[in-house]
Amino acid sequence: MYPNQNWHCDWKGDIVGYTIGNDMSSRSIEGENPLFPSKSVRQKLFHRSLLRFNKHHTRPTSLSVECSIYRNGDEVFQASTSTGDMARSCSEINQWLHESNFVPDLTTVLKVLQ
Repeated sequence: MYPNQNWHCDWKGDIVGYTIGNDMSSRSIEGENPLFPSKSVRQKLFHRSLLRFNKHHTRPTSLSVECSIYRNGDEVFQASTSTGDMARSCSEINQWLHESNFVPDLTTVLKVLQ
């Protein structure tokens, strides 16, 4: 499991906001992953963060994500990462996406940070 940095873009190709999230569609994270809820619980959850950063964030190339999960007082999961670790910038990936595809307004792009 890795946190995702997500960005929202409009149909013109402009990035209009940033958010953080977790890709819950991978079957590989169903096992022992402490972040993956059971199927009965998962149907009731909204898996994407509601936190949004203004598109004019002063340093979108250095946004960081940190996550710690505790169970019964014991830390069972910890991870952190930053957009500074990405090989390509959000703008570069977004430009490539729009060059060859029709992209609906307010599309969310998930970029796994590892």
